[in-house]
Amino acid sequence: MIQKRVHLAGNCRGWFPTGIFLRTGQTVQITATGLITFGPFGSWPFSPAGQADKSAGAGAPAPGQTANSLIARAGGEAQFIGASGSITAESDAQLELTTNDDWVADNGGSWDVTLRLA
Repeated sequence: MIQKRVHLAGNCRGWFPTGIFLRTGQTVQITATGLITFGPFGSWPFSPAGQADKSAGAGAPAPGQTANSLIARAGGEAQFIGASGSITAESDAQLELTTNDDWVADNGGSWDVTLRLA
């Protein structure tokens, strides 16, 4: 089993490359902890589960999915991960992570993410 920890900063722009390359059909388990503050002056702190009562807007990486949450992609569409989940590669690709937020410049904090590939 391969296990890797990465640190995802709240103000990370675009998709964060994890360095984990998957083959089509491979699945990676993802768990995450920590707090990212969204909005000016740390207005809204959220765990990787995000803001359950709000969907991300059109400018976010995964519109319609949970706002301010951890999402991932692996050769396909972005997928909600939250505090714990998995993703299966749709094609040979690097696993990438990001926050489901349309404006990261005013974010602070970070999430610590553990990746487990069997």
